[in-house]
Order: sequence, then structure tokens, then C-alpha cells
Amino acid sequence: ESFETVAEISSAGNSLSSAHESYTIFVLAYGDPLASSNYNDMVNQQSAFSQFLAYYDDRYALSATPHMSEILSKKGKTSLIAAETAAYNVINSEWILYKQDTASTVPLLYAGQTEAAFRSAMNATVHLETINENMADLININSEAAAVLNEISNDTIKEAFFWTLVGAGAVCAAVVPIALLISSRITAPIVTVSKTAKRIADGDF
Repeated sequence: ESFETVAEISSAGNSLSSAHESYTIFVLAYGDPLASSNYNDMVNQQSAFSQFLAYYDDRYALSATPHMSEILSKKGKTSLIAAETAAYNVINSEWILYKQDTASTVPLLYAGQTEAAFRSAMNATVHLETINENMADLININSEAAAVLNEISNDTIKEAFFWTLVGAGAVCAAVVPIALLISSRITAPIVTVSKTAKRIADGDF
């Protein structure tokens, strides 16, 4: 579960980077006929990141996956859930501010207030840096959760192997005496007949 979440976080990070790159090009190249395509790309990538945030809390969060939440609780790692929640909340609040700054840049550019537009762009960049830091935290948290799951998986395999050996030993302990008993009953008459035949062959009638 956590490996899938890490993949989703990485994908969302790519969307965020693409959105900001298109936004930056749009601001710097404002007035160029091609700048509008960068703006449209920014809108699409921002939409993808917003969708990620909407899904994360319900689908990917550690607290949203019952098995993972239960495992972490048993291992005394509930701090990971708290850390994830804190990081997500920061990302969500910073994303709201980021979108406000990027949205306010457009009318400022239209009005010819270039300096104010650049200030909005700089503010957006600051919010982006905070978002990226907390996205990295999400990846680290989920990687640690995956390590806990892997540890439990290895322990389960070792335990299963141990009980397989115990079971095999118990079977051997039960089968060997029975096999020896059966063998002795089968071979005893054969030995007797063999000895008798040898005596007869030696002339002992």
C-alpha cells in the first residue's frame, strides 16, 4: 500500500513541477502569443495536483488504509500517522495560498502591474518550496511505513518456516518408530527362513 502511495506522491510532484514551470514561463513571456498555451498547461497541471490532494486523504493516507493503520499501531509507530497528517495539512494550506498567488498574477499582468505580478510569482515560489519539503516528508513517512510492513512480512515467513520444521520433526518422530516396528515384523520371518535355509545347506537337518 505504501509503495503505491509513494508512486502517487512522486507523480503529483511531477504535476506540481510542471505547473510551476508553465506558470513561470507564462509570467516571464507575458505578451507572447505562445504564453497562453503555458497558462493552459499550468491550469491542467494544477488541476491534477488538486485531485491528488483530494484523493490522498481518503485513499492513500496511512489512516485511510485499515491494515496499515492497524499494523503501525501494533508496532508502536502511530507517530508516522501523526507526522503524515501534519505534512498533509501543511501541503493543503500552502497549496491554497499558492493557487491564490498564481491566480492573482494574471489580472495584475493584464493591468500592466508587472512589478506586483512578479511579487505574486515570488510568493508563489515560496509556497511551492514549502509544499515540496512536505511532499518529501510524505515520501519518507510512507517509505518508513513500508519498511515496517516488510519487517512484519519477513517475520511471518521466518515463523512459518520454523513451524514447518517443527511439523516435519513431529511427523518424523511419529513415523520412524512405526516404520521400524513394521520393518522388524516383516524382516524377522525372512531372517528366520534365511537361517534355516543356511542350516539345511550345511547339512544340518
